[in-house]
Amino acid sequence: MRFLLSVFLIVGGLGLKKAEAADRADRERLIGTWEVIDQSQKPIRWTLTGVISKLRLTESSGGKEITDFECDTTGLPCSLRLDGHRAEISMWFNGNSLQVMQTKGQTALREEFVVVDDDVLEVRVTPLIPSGANQKLRLHRVVNTAATTSK
Repeated sequence: MRFLLSVFLIVGGLGLKKAEAADRADRERLIGTWEVIDQSQKPIRWTLTGVISKLRLTESSGGKEITDFECDTTGLPCSLRLDGHRAEISMWFNGNSLQVMQTKGQTALREEFVVVDDDVLEVRVTPLIPSGANQKLRLHRVVNTAATTSK
């Protein structure tokens, strides 16, 4: 009986390690620069840099920086200023998606970042307080042409 339990724990542990490795690979695909696909929307660029345990997120529109912050991905809140107001951001992973909770004054929203294709990032925005219509942005990966140019 003990032998079967040991085998079960070892095999289960190996499966868990594979799942963790797959999640890590999916999470690492978030790193990079992304731009809005739909040209009818205002131009938006999101850049995620850092390591999986601590990410920096920069958002710009029309060449103007809107948001720039760095926070760990443990779900603990990071204090910062957004639009001149105090705010808190919490980030964590749920499988392969990055969850971002933002509270500023009397407002709160949740954003979910998911790489749905190697070159497509989907950002789902859910206003929580006050409640409102959900939004979905599709962004494409910006390829660094300097890095891909052959010598």
